[in-house]
Amino acid sequence: SWVTIVDVGACRSAGGRAAQGVDDLPACQEVTLNGLTWVDTKLDGLFDQEPVLNGVLISIKDSQGQRVALVTTGPGAFSPGRYTMPNLPLGDYLATVERWPAGYEPASVVSQRITLANDGAQGDLNFAFRQTVRMVYLPMLVR
Repeated sequence: SWVTIVDVGACRSAGGRAAQGVDDLPACQEVTLNGLTWVDTKLDGLFDQEPVLNGVLISIKDSQGQRVALVTTGPGAFSPGRYTMPNLPLGDYLATVERWPAGYEPASVVSQRITLANDGAQGDLNFAFRQTVRMVYLPMLVR
């Protein structure tokens, strides 16, 4: 499950319904933050149609360090391996991987920053994972 907690201040969401008395407020300048989590089987840091990884928990913080969203990559609310956070105010954001499914580990950084400074801008913060190798030791048979 995912929870969104966003305070965009005294403005009306361009995509939201007009509530009573809201028409007087200026339209918010909004941006969208997207991302993908995948299994980097080639270990090259590039998504090359490799398997996506669902169930990755990502926190998103604003420039003041306040968490504005906590999302879990799809399926569910989002497409498999993906997340999207629309209607965020313009600004700087930090996305951090908090948890991931057992049997995997981050293949690169677990935190990334992005600045979205223009109304309608979209930014992508993607995270690569690799399968953890589990060694199994079998006793040798001596004849």
